[in-house]
Amino acid sequence: MAVGSRPRVLHVRSSGAILGAEQVVLELLKNCPDFGVDASLLVIRDPADSQTELYKAADKSGLSVIELECGGIPSRSVLKKLREICESNRIDVVHCHGYKEDILVWLAGIRIPKVATNHLWKRTNFKLWIYSLLDAVSLRSFQHVIAVSSQIQRDMGKLGIPDSKMSVILNGIDVESISELCLEDERASLGEGIEENTILVASLSSLTPEKGIDVLLNAISRIHRMPEVSGVSFKVLVIGDGPERKRLETMIHDLCLEQCVVVLGHRSDARKLLKMVDIFVLPSRNEGLPIALLEAMAAKCAVVMTDVGEVKAVITQPEYGALVQPDDAEALALGVASYLTNTERLETCKQRGLERVKNKFSAQEMTRQYCEIYTRAIG
Repeated sequence: MAVGSRPRVLHVRSSGAILGAEQVVLELLKNCPDFGVDASLLVIRDPADSQTELYKAADKSGLSVIELECGGIPSRSVLKKLREICESNRIDVVHCHGYKEDILVWLAGIRIPKVATNHLWKRTNFKLWIYSLLDAVSLRSFQHVIAVSSQIQRDMGKLGIPDSKMSVILNGIDVESISELCLEDERASLGEGIEENTILVASLSSLTPEKGIDVLLNAISRIHRMPEVSGVSFKVLVIGDGPERKRLETMIHDLCLEQCVVVLGHRSDARKLLKMVDIFVLPSRNEGLPIALLEAMAAKCAVVMTDVGEVKAVITQPEYGALVQPDDAEALALGVASYLTNTERLETCKQRGLERVKNKFSAQEMTRQYCEIYTRAIG
């Protein structure tokens, strides 16, 4: 890097949709210039996919973004192209955001400083376990690795990543952009039986085992049997898609929840939908710090979360939300019911949750910490 010039960071992400990690990447791209860092994005795209949502979102926001097509096994030409992108754009730091990206940059032999963020190792099957092991090997060649929770940092330490190379940076969001979203009342489009007085409960996640949406369905079944909730009109929206969808839809049928639960699938307008939601529920079995939780609080939803990852760093007091243990459908049901039966608690948690995320989990503070890492990596 030339003396006096601004450092150039290339973010690398392999993604087809806009989920939590992608929101973090977009916020870093938008805010890095405020801290004297020029940032651009390389989206790794599978040959079977069309232009990705992440690419479209970055391009629409006027951010510097390019795509690189890469299949399951990277070819020599792909690795060469990756090196050429770094050289031609005079990149000072490469910042990877997933195991595929980490391994790809490692195999390419990129010689400039490398930084990675581990958003979460999803080790729910043997294949993903192998990927996490390969990722750990590749990360040993990186100058610095960021975990989005202390548990993720501990997991990486167990696989040989030195503590001296690791930091924890909690996720942050642009609260104002969510608060300012214009919203027309689209309740009629969400399913039958949604009236003005209907309380909307929602989850927003990829439909994978670690998100625990099956626990939510069991909790809703219990709520229907609670006498104190009888007469309360509420509807549950499952926002997201993934390999668990068919099994969850079967559960909805078996539990006779078709009139209460609507699976909306993937929605590009998910943040707008949250503005209509009263209660956000995410019963995850494993998390770092879910962006969806922060976005829901910014959208003035009362929240019910499981005590995993860094969730407790957000929900430190009962007025910020309800905290339950993973895989406890009864406790989850009681957490949701505490809002359904107490409108005063519901409104208090909505307001206090917004204040909490606005004051402590901003995208600006997150970006500032990342930019300090880039400076140290270059130095």
